[in-house]
Amino acid sequence: MAPSPFLPDNHAARICTIFEHAFQFIGLLSPEGILLEVNPSALRHARASVEAVIGKPFWQTPWWTHSAEEQARLKSAIFRAGNGEFVRFETTYPASDGSLDPIDFSLTPIRNDSGRVVYVLPEGRTIIPQKAALVKAAENEQRFRELAAMLPEIVYEMDATGRFTFVNQKGFELFGYSRADFDAGANALDMIVPEDRQRAMANIARALSGQGVYHSEYTCLRKDGTTFPGLFYSTVKYREGQPEGVLGIIIDNSHQKALERTLRDRETRYRIATEAGLTGVWDHDFQTGEMVIDANLKNLLGFEEDEITRWDAWKRLFHPDDVARFMERSRAYVKGRIDRYEVQGRVLDKHDRVRWVLVRGIAERDASGWVRRMIGSATDITRLRQVEIELEKARDDLEARVKSRTRELSEANKTLRTVVREKIKTARALKQREAELESKTAKLEDLNTALRFLLKKLDREKTEVEEKMMADLRDLVYPYLNKLIAKSREREILALATILDNHLKSIVSPFCRHLKSPTINLTPAELNVAHMVKAGNSTRQIASALNVSYKTVETHRVNIRKKLGLTRKGSNLRTCLMAMEKPLTGLREV
Repeated sequence: MAPSPFLPDNHAARICTIFEHAFQFIGLLSPEGILLEVNPSALRHARASVEAVIGKPFWQTPWWTHSAEEQARLKSAIFRAGNGEFVRFETTYPASDGSLDPIDFSLTPIRNDSGRVVYVLPEGRTIIPQKAALVKAAENEQRFRELAAMLPEIVYEMDATGRFTFVNQKGFELFGYSRADFDAGANALDMIVPEDRQRAMANIARALSGQGVYHSEYTCLRKDGTTFPGLFYSTVKYREGQPEGVLGIIIDNSHQKALERTLRDRETRYRIATEAGLTGVWDHDFQTGEMVIDANLKNLLGFEEDEITRWDAWKRLFHPDDVARFMERSRAYVKGRIDRYEVQGRVLDKHDRVRWVLVRGIAERDASGWVRRMIGSATDITRLRQVEIELEKARDDLEARVKSRTRELSEANKTLRTVVREKIKTARALKQREAELESKTAKLEDLNTALRFLLKKLDREKTEVEEKMMADLRDLVYPYLNKLIAKSREREILALATILDNHLKSIVSPFCRHLKSPTINLTPAELNVAHMVKAGNSTRQIASALNVSYKTVETHRVNIRKKLGLTRKGSNLRTCLMAMEKPLTGLREV
């Protein structure tokens, strides 16, 4: 390369050195495209001499003769560069093996001090590594997309604004969107519930600023409005050292959330059950001596969460009188002499109060049968033991009382046997007496039968006597008495005759006999008044007949009502007196 007339000698020499030793294609063209200079590296690649190319139009040199299309493209580019435009494009040149290698080609116009283009600088840089890298990147991209399509999780890529640039098929299925929705510019924030969007935007901004937010959890929103919990694992995507977006995966966390809810429910049930049952769980590592005791058991014994972390601390809680029992059962189970580890004993809580516990456990053994660890439970049975002790005392007391009662019952049985023997004797005597009474009863029944017959006979005779007496009075006495009453002119004689008539009737009348009974006990005067009332006489007629005052008859009527129990009752006195005669008449006819 000849020194440039525009540069100092020493500077031109350095430029010539760079030109001669540059690995890439470098030349010098006139504004019309005539090749003026070319570096040795370009000649070696074309396997041409300087004389074969210098002074020729550049598009007719060996670097371009492999393609008429590229010659025309170069000619147009030289024209544009000659007019002062920088031109750059990708083209090809023939390699030594006959293939076409890609190059990055440019034409740079060189101006003088007046600004006129005096040269055009052609440069060609091989881009075979870059092309290989692009092919490799394309292959990797294809493998990534194929792998993403196979994954059960959502794989996504989005730019700095939150717009999705890639989503695998799982994303379409889980969110319910179509590819057209994503191609139309679906935004990631539209697929998160509104209450989580602000936090999501802040995390995206922090990630793009280099603060490294790689794991987040949001409630995702499907196209149909339903939701599901999503775990976002993401990383920042860089281009030329600058963050341009985020790529990552989204995991549907519904199953995990359901498992967590189930686990929480089980933990709650376990906690409630152990608290209700006054039970705690322990885990003893035989190799390290560490002892894990749950909070419930520590709470039962009054200890804090960070206390009792080793076997030695747990062993010190055993009551001195029960240590041997605990250790003996433990050794017997560890050595396999018993199939089950279960022991009751006393322990001391943090305040040295005695608590009864029921300890159960099961061992985890290695291949040789040696116990590696034991896991079990401890139940507070203090109240149960107190009840058992009280029951034992009650049982002892009951046994003593039973013995005492047995003695009393034995004595009572002896007395009872004596009484029974006496009762038997008495029963026998009673049976004999009953037999005698039955015999006497039979005799009395015979006598009663005879007596009833005699009473009926006497009653008939009495009735006959009364009827004969009534007939005699009616035939022999009443005719004369009635004549006396009818012909008497003196009131005193009339009164005496009336009284005599009443007395005769009272002698033979059942009604009068009933009124003179002790339960009624009427006086003779009251009896006369009652008889005349029954006959239908008024008070004034009775007073005139008996030769007494009206007031006297009224007094007798009041006394009769009182003795018959008719006081303050609306019953008619004559009706009651007439009713009193019927039962007596009926009785006499029986």
